[in-house]
Amino acid sequence: MILALILALATASSAAGATPTEAPAAQTANTLQQKFDAATQAAVKRDCDEAVKLFEALEQGGGVRPGSLPAAAIAVRKGQCLIALRRRDEGKESILKGLPVIEAAGANFVSDVYDAQKALGDAAFADYDYGTARARYEAALALVEGLNRLPALAALSKSTAFDGTSAPLDYAAEGLRIIDAQPMPDKALRTAFLTIHARALLNQGQAGQAYDELKEALKLSGGLTDKITITEATMRSDLAQAALLDGQRDAAYRYLAYTGAGRIAESPFAMAQNMDVPVCGSETGLQPDDDAVVEFSIGPDGSVFGAQTVYTRGGPEVAAAFAKSVREWYWDPDQLAKIPPFYLLATRVELRCTRAGADIPGITSPLAERFYSWAAGQIAVPASPGQDIAVARKLRQMLASPDAKANPARYVAMAGVLSQADSRADAETASLLADALATARKASLPTEVIDALQVFQALSDSPWTKDKVSPKRDLPIFARSLFQLAASPGLSQDAIAAGTLRLSGANLAHWLDNPSEVTAQLELVAGDSRLSEHHPMRQAANLRLADLAAEAGQTETARSFFERTGLTEEQCSLLGVKPALTKSHASSSDYPTKALMYGFEGWTKVEYDVKANGTTVGGRTLMAYPPFVFSDGASAMTKDFVFDKSYRPGDSVACTADRQSINFRIPR
Repeated sequence: MILALILALATASSAAGATPTEAPAAQTANTLQQKFDAATQAAVKRDCDEAVKLFEALEQGGGVRPGSLPAAAIAVRKGQCLIALRRRDEGKESILKGLPVIEAAGANFVSDVYDAQKALGDAAFADYDYGTARARYEAALALVEGLNRLPALAALSKSTAFDGTSAPLDYAAEGLRIIDAQPMPDKALRTAFLTIHARALLNQGQAGQAYDELKEALKLSGGLTDKITITEATMRSDLAQAALLDGQRDAAYRYLAYTGAGRIAESPFAMAQNMDVPVCGSETGLQPDDDAVVEFSIGPDGSVFGAQTVYTRGGPEVAAAFAKSVREWYWDPDQLAKIPPFYLLATRVELRCTRAGADIPGITSPLAERFYSWAAGQIAVPASPGQDIAVARKLRQMLASPDAKANPARYVAMAGVLSQADSRADAETASLLADALATARKASLPTEVIDALQVFQALSDSPWTKDKVSPKRDLPIFARSLFQLAASPGLSQDAIAAGTLRLSGANLAHWLDNPSEVTAQLELVAGDSRLSEHHPMRQAANLRLADLAAEAGQTETARSFFERTGLTEEQCSLLGVKPALTKSHASSSDYPTKALMYGFEGWTKVEYDVKANGTTVGGRTLMAYPPFVFSDGASAMTKDFVFDKSYRPGDSVACTADRQSINFRIPR
């Protein structure tokens, strides 16, 4: 997210002394011209929803001949608004349809060509196609002079920031020369381009020079004050980054404190519905030592937009891989109400790639995947189950419609998918599933669908959804209710449904006072020949049986169970079961002293390997907010984690690249 002041110049520069070019009037000049002017005015005011609607009305009204100059002008201006609305593919298609015509129209349409090329560059940059973005921005730059070159120069410096060449520095330097050549150089513009130039220096490892330039930018902006704009916040974040990389940690913390980062009470940033990092390896081109700082915005619906890497020593592919992962994050909109709007506009996180890939699927995954496969024939659903707040919101809207139950199968599909797409398991979910189950039975839907709904309903009625819970009393009762349901005449005939219930109950083993009860349930799953030999459910059961046998001193029995899993010694179970954290040994002394001194709060996600004896090795921070404040402390804390012991035939790790979230909060 580059400085707002620079972006705002895009509108002014398109004119180069004139307002947006008017299209030649058609035969019914008055009416069509008024409509065209109204659409253009809406676009200038950035009311792009209205502008697109008006431009499309002109296209569909029959008064503008396809392929004509007026049609091309409409297509190009509509496309720019579509890109602004993040409908980039539609926007690019629209612009490319009209661009050749207006390019051939001559000098009167130079400003339209500039705007079109700039918009195509913006679309390519937003999609991390930095090469195409640079080409489009260069085409736009060639059409303007003087101050009107600044927006394209700023965009070019961003799109080449990770090339490792002099290009980003050269573009920013040209902008500074243009500003300084003015009779009265604008301080805000000079601050903006100093920041752009310094960021390019940071990404080329020249932290000292970047630090000096950013201190000059800070001075031009009025110094450290309590009231700041988004532009000033991003500049101060860059300054803190430069100070840190230059070895000035105290100064870095002071500058970061004046951005407001790490100072949101009860920050829900760490509570995203989806928050993954990219996987290390050839597919992404990322190495474990690669790191990045990504800046992003969060929309009202909880989705991320504008995610861009602002710092990495890797190349364009590395920058793109980190930014793409952040673009897929999303939050529950209700949680966003706790975040001041200022922080939703520009937030930065520190990231590294994971050596493990996605988190281990939950125990219900095989059953949910089977249900999704059926539901896909009734409604449009994601490819696989998972917590997806956008899907959940859409399904809730569909279920609230008066005709939601008109089609029983569709209603059941919506209810079942919602129960898996929404992370919340509450009384409302249980009630919805009960109604869906009754509907499915009445409509004689497939047995596998009915079985899945029974299991979803049973699991949604967990004691943890109740207001008052006594784990020692309620959890054993809940576990045994799952075992009983698995043994019922109908569900016992469904290997996946019964196995899901048995594994879910066995996960509560430490609350049950009868180990043989748990072993018996696990053996039913492990020995279920209706499932393939290395089915994830049988695998998870055998792995847990190996652990229990090892705890009882039955080494050979444990080895036998482990060999049945088909796992290597370093793998966790491929489904739902991994060593449980028994002690973190976390204390107030783990809070970084400098962070405490400056009042920073934040969160991290760490990754480590778990050894068979329950200790950890190889701790590293995958993500952190604010960047670099808690990274070292969180990595160090992993050395003190203690997990359940796991059986492994050799002296090796029991689970590679396990993860844990660590929140840093100051008591109030």
